Amino acid sequence: MARAEEKVGDRVMAGTPPPAGMTVSQLLLRYLEVEGVHHLFGIPGTTLGVLLNDLKERSPTFTYHICRHETGAAYIADGYARVTGTLGVVLVSSGPGATNAVTGSAVAQACRSSLLVISAEPPQHTFGRGGFQAGVDSALNVNGIYRNTEHYSAVITHPGHFRALFTHALRAALGRPRGAAHVSLPQDIVAAALPHDVDVPTSPRNYRAIPAGSNREPAARVIAHLAEASKPVLFLGNGCREALLRPSGPADNPTAISERSARLRRLVEKFALPVVTSANGKGVFPESHSMSLRNYGFGGSDWPAVYMSGQGPAGDGSHYDALVVLGSSLGEKTTNDWSPALRPDGPLVQVDADPGMLGRGLPLEFGVMADTGAFIDDLIAAGETVTPPEHVVRQRRELVQRIKRSPWAPASTAPQDELVRAIGELLPRRAHVFGDASRFASASLQYMTIDPPTELHHAFKMEPMGWAVAAVVGAAIGAPDAACVAICGDGGFMMHGSEISTAAQYRVGAVWVVYYNNTLGNVAEHLAHEFGGAGWTDLYRLGEPRLVDFARGLGADAVEVHGVEAFRPAFAASLNDAKLKRKPQVVVVAV
Repeated sequence: MARAEEKVGDRVMAGTPPPAGMTVSQLLLRYLEVEGVHHLFGIPGTTLGVLLNDLKERSPTFTYHICRHETGAAYIADGYARVTGTLGVVLVSSGPGATNAVTGSAVAQACRSSLLVISAEPPQHTFGRGGFQAGVDSALNVNGIYRNTEHYSAVITHPGHFRALFTHALRAALGRPRGAAHVSLPQDIVAAALPHDVDVPTSPRNYRAIPAGSNREPAARVIAHLAEASKPVLFLGNGCREALLRPSGPADNPTAISERSARLRRLVEKFALPVVTSANGKGVFPESHSMSLRNYGFGGSDWPAVYMSGQGPAGDGSHYDALVVLGSSLGEKTTNDWSPALRPDGPLVQVDADPGMLGRGLPLEFGVMADTGAFIDDLIAAGETVTPPEHVVRQRRELVQRIKRSPWAPASTAPQDELVRAIGELLPRRAHVFGDASRFASASLQYMTIDPPTELHHAFKMEPMGWAVAAVVGAAIGAPDAACVAICGDGGFMMHGSEISTAAQYRVGAVWVVYYNNTLGNVAEHLAHEFGGAGWTDLYRLGEPRLVDFARGLGADAVEVHGVEAFRPAFAASLNDAKLKRKPQVVVVAV
């Protein structure tokens, strides 16, 4: 998305003085404009009045999408940020408006998605006096709530403070690693005129920058490990998604990102490097590639375990001896509960932009704090100067090919597994699939093959039910020409299915596939396994909701089908109608 920049020759101006009478609200919109942000999500309130009026005056430059719940608005903004590579902005009112958005913002922070929550406050003269919906100087400490979810959070208490604090929020949300930020604006401040010494930005480069390089010495050491090892693994996490799949920032472009991905594939082929991804990183490297062993950990393929352990009919009897991790925090689901099986008989190197992630999950030989894209560039450059032994490359390639002659996951006739396979077969290229916290989560990891430019999105760091149900709306707004599909259970669908109404209002052609079994099956199965006994499923029944009627009442085309064979034509039709009619589509699969 184009960014507004003013130049003098080849130089970007460092900012300009504000026009006479320019307000905090108007400068806020200027910052969003130079960031290329034209979509905001939330629910209006009277304490937002000045900013809402300015948004109204700036239509159609900005569209304020009125959502059905503030948590849903934050999930929608998260989905928008994920598919566009830009900033998702949530605009909510004071008190419960701000607190309702916290969960969605915390999910974005945990998953390293760029999100900015702007919440209102009553005027400051009411602070400490029991002002209606006050959230700063009262028992409801909104600023503290956001700070305690690891956010950058600030309250603007003077128009002279706005530039410094707001740009800090933008740096926190759009830096490396990305994250969520929150700014609270009292009603009197947002309407206040700016001091004359506050510059108006002409470019994001006026107040933030993205790392352009890393220390090349660690990249050379990593290449040496990968060349010398008998059985290395290159492990890619969700932190590689931006570096390999989409442009971000003023200097990036789709051609450069595509070239980086192609060069990484050539490096993998030259060294015969087996590539494994985390669950959240599934698909950042094409799973159909000859050296891909698919994903490890929760919902993982069988292939990585055979390769790493050397056990099984296709194994070579030896444990693997080098692991290089790029852009993964190595959390519980990624590592199968930090399994010792993931530790190689040799060096373990982890690269991440967040130093707090290095060595957190598993002990390292060494860690590298670096922007993932910059480190991949350095790794490729180092690899071009090294030629691995030919017999080692041949042995690696033959071993991977032998392992891949067996299925990547056990054969299954479970309804959710068959359904996920059908979805994967019918998806068009460049689709965005959002998996909710449901039976579909592990099924989508095991039984879908994801090759870029198609992407699979999860929120495994927190995995809230209903996240994908709302996030897919933002995805379809951000990528209106792509197929955007949410896969969810009936419980999660009812949590935020009301956002179908948002999609219908703004003519958003998203598709929901809802697995309907009238119970919270994931929890019931887990408890039955842990504690034994019968009746768990009956304890968590959902009252036989009529989901097709619900979806139609909110403005969607909806149909209920029974079985995978009936699902196939219904899903194909929903993908087509979503694109042609720009209308939400819901397919309920009853089992």
